[in-house]
This record gives sequence, C-alpha cells and structure tokens, in this order.
Amino acid sequence: MSEKGTDPDPTPSETPDPTPSEWRRFASFESSLNADSDYGWRVDSPFSVTRTNEVGAADGDYAAKIVTNGGSSGCSCPRMTFQEGLSYGPGDEVWIGGSWYVTDATKLAWSRLMNLGHFEGSDSPNNWNLGLRVRDAGMEVSARNYDSDAHQSVLMPAHPIPEGRWFDVDLHFRLSPNDGRARPRSTSTASSSARARGANMLNGDPLHFYNAGLSYFWPGNGNTTVYFDAPRLEY
Repeated sequence: MSEKGTDPDPTPSETPDPTPSEWRRFASFESSLNADSDYGWRVDSPFSVTRTNEVGAADGDYAAKIVTNGGSSGCSCPRMTFQEGLSYGPGDEVWIGGSWYVTDATKLAWSRLMNLGHFEGSDSPNNWNLGLRVRDAGMEVSARNYDSDAHQSVLMPAHPIPEGRWFDVDLHFRLSPNDGRARPRSTSTASSSARARGANMLNGDPLHFYNAGLSYFWPGNGNTTVYFDAPRLEY
C-alpha cells in the first residue's frame, strides 16, 4: 500500500478493473439540472442547456440537452463541475465517467467531453487537463495543456463515436508524471477497454476539478445537439 500523494512503482496487471458499483460524486438530472453538482452549469451564449426526456437517459428518464449554434469567441464550454474538496496528485487513483447521446459526431471535432483539470489562472503556462477529447475523428484519452498540443501524452488513441444512442465512458487513472508508472484503464460501451502506461500527468501539479458535458466545444463545428447524463467521480 502506498502513501497518498507518492508515486511508487505500480504492479502491472492485465486483469480488468471493475467499474465502481457506487460513486462518491454522482449527478442525475431527474429533478433539476443543478442538483448534486458544484456551482451548477456554466452556459455561455450562444449555448443553451435544458432538462429533457426526449431521448430518455442513461440514468432514469431525464438528461441534459446541450444545444449550440456555433460557439463563441469566448469560452465555448457548456459544462457542469465537481470541485469541492478535490485534489489528485502522483500516486493517487481516480475514476471519472459520463454518458452521452451524440446526434452528429462530425460536429464534435477538436472538442472535449470530460476532464480533470489543473488551472492556475488565464495566463498560466501550468494549466493542463486529463480526459476524454475529440480530435479530427473519434474520441481519445490524453493529458495536455489547455491551449496547445505541443506538450501532451496520448493514453488511448481515437475510437469511433457512436451516434443516435446512449454510450458510457468510464476512465480509471493511477496518476503519475512518469512514463511506465501510470496505469490508466478505460471501460466504455463505445469502445473496447484499453491500457496505457505513459505519463498521465504533465507535471506534479494536482488535478482539482472535474468538468463534463461539453467541457470545451470548438466554435468552428457549427450547430449541433448533444445529450449528457450521469456525470460521476470515484477516488
């Protein structure tokens, strides 16, 4: 057993990690959009987020409906947050998960679906995140600076994004800034499980919040609708 916050050598294993049966943080949109999250939703114009049962949900009957009309020059980031009391550093283990219903996968290029993040201020070079993002085609798992691909670690290469149905993605990380010591595992109804042992931290700065929904949307994608449900976190 390792002391929290240290970065010991892991014991390699190919045994699948069971998805948590209970989550320390979990939000459902059955009664409202903001229940069980910290600070509710960030919704910048020209986005809208509403509660709906028009396509069902991953949990219960209601989900969040995110509608864009091309994004904005500011923060294109319709998202909810878990943050209070969170901090994850080298040696810590954390699960993050979410469920999506995508109407047109081509409209999600260069966007981010969920992530853990470290943020020191708008101009800080130390801002970085770890999570599920979309490249040209397909969703990948990677750690990278917020504003640049120059410094990044790809942990799971791009997989196709399902359309017209609900899919779940759960990611398990043992955090480390060192290659060979990280042990990420993804389990997903959208793709097969995958392991990678590359660094999943860009440095030793802790991750201290979870964002999900469309935690970043590239404005060049134009109009689209994405449904989101069951944000979840275990640590």
